[in-house]
Amino acid sequence: MSRILICLLIILTVIIKINYKNSEDTVNHKFYEKCLHPTIMVCNSSETSGGTGFIIKSYKKGFIWQNVILGAAHTVIEDQDLIIKVPRYRNVTEFKGYENYDLSIYALNLEADMFVGVFTSYEEMPVVDLNLEVDLEMRDKIFHVGYGLFDDIRFDSGEVTQPRTFNPFPFRGMIRTNAFTFSGDSGGPLFLENDFSVVGICHGIRKKQDTIIPQISYYKSIKDFLFWDHKVNNSLKWVYKANEPMPVLPFLKLKIKRYEFTPPR
Repeated sequence: MSRILICLLIILTVIIKINYKNSEDTVNHKFYEKCLHPTIMVCNSSETSGGTGFIIKSYKKGFIWQNVILGAAHTVIEDQDLIIKVPRYRNVTEFKGYENYDLSIYALNLEADMFVGVFTSYEEMPVVDLNLEVDLEMRDKIFHVGYGLFDDIRFDSGEVTQPRTFNPFPFRGMIRTNAFTFSGDSGGPLFLENDFSVVGICHGIRKKQDTIIPQISYYKSIKDFLFWDHKVNNSLKWVYKANEPMPVLPFLKLKIKRYEFTPPR
């Protein structure tokens, strides 16, 4: 009888370990698929300036996919051709390189420090989950994903240290965190750790005279996008509402751009 009980205990332990490992794999895969995969690099065609962005919508239209991204306006205000670099992975977790796509800016708001961009692809793109209703509190666990210093994609985790900043004035109303953030992370998504949903867009870091303090970082609330949409009479609701039809003009602009040429002289 004791041998049977021992065998049952061993089997039960193995089953628990397998289930725990499967649960860990599921969470880890979700982190890649909902956080790392949709986070892209935004840059000029010479890849000398830019920041980070993230894909929020991928919609099939005929033989192509129409994709929408959000990012920080201050990363794309140069009057240059823009591209995005989408990371590609093998077996979910193994990074294998980038695919480049032309980016067209559909709308840009310097006051909100946000832009909406579009691009097309021949396959569906991974997308983040936006959390447009969350009310953050001090000590909420968060992490951000970005291409700081234009290095490989990475994440930094921390906590919300002020859900709605009052001082200093340039960051008033923004989310303050203690997650390390660097130049190049601007425009990247801020995620809640418990459900991997996007609650903010990276704006900047604290500076005191000549001292840069990367562990005091500020993010525009994703709710600010709703305020922007309200100001323009809900003309941006197609960005975040799944059933709203996509506009024609920005994707037509991308299509025409692919056939641009310089006539012989």
